Amino acid sequence: MKVTEDRIFYSEHKDTWTLYCDGKKILDNYCPGTFFEKLSTKSSTFRYYLGRFMGENSIAHLKFKLSDNLSSTVNGRFKCKMEDYWFSIELNEVRLMNLTPLMVAKTIMHEVIHADIFAKLMSLKSSLKSNLSVDEMKELSEALNDQNFPTLNYYYEKYVFDVTAQHQYMAEYFVDVIAAVLQEIDPTVSKETRTAIAWIGLTETKTVIDGKVIDVETEAWKALPTAEKKKLVEAYREYLETAKNECED
Repeated sequence: MKVTEDRIFYSEHKDTWTLYCDGKKILDNYCPGTFFEKLSTKSSTFRYYLGRFMGENSIAHLKFKLSDNLSSTVNGRFKCKMEDYWFSIELNEVRLMNLTPLMVAKTIMHEVIHADIFAKLMSLKSSLKSNLSVDEMKELSEALNDQNFPTLNYYYEKYVFDVTAQHQYMAEYFVDVIAAVLQEIDPTVSKETRTAIAWIGLTETKTVIDGKVIDVETEAWKALPTAEKKKLVEAYREYLETAKNECED
């Protein structure tokens, strides 16, 4: 395992994944790195999505950085921009150390999906940035419709924030994908529990109403029957009560 001092792990040769972590932390606090390796080894779904960022024909390559500068309420964050053909995902090192194994997997996969969606958008509009002007949105809408992405286009037209549109889209199409990753990590966990964990971060998102930023239910979550939502909330609560943190001894 190679070690650097910038706490970054990424595809060194753009076709293989190598963990990079501060040398001291890899010895004293190695848990987040070893879990990433476990995830990439056990989950074929996760490897499939990572594979989209490998090779010379990919839109961009992807790197992960352990960070202690994220908000105390944020597990991870995809940066909606490309720098020298690299996308970056920041993972909250403090919070990762206190999450259960499946919550770590959910967090990483959630951010990788953000990266994958943004890569799709960039393939349609190379000058894409996080929030678009009216004219830029019109251009992107035409491109999305031409490439048969009507649902993603619908959410980008309806919601102001890039992350809001993506969360709406993810809630409709990617809960099952995240749940599949969780099953590959731990097949003993029930389908209801896997699904409940996959929904975390996708039941609500931010939007602007009357000039104010507020939290709203995602359309896909809102459309679920009340009884089903209650079962998922209860399944997640029970999971948290019994599961151990990923980095506990």
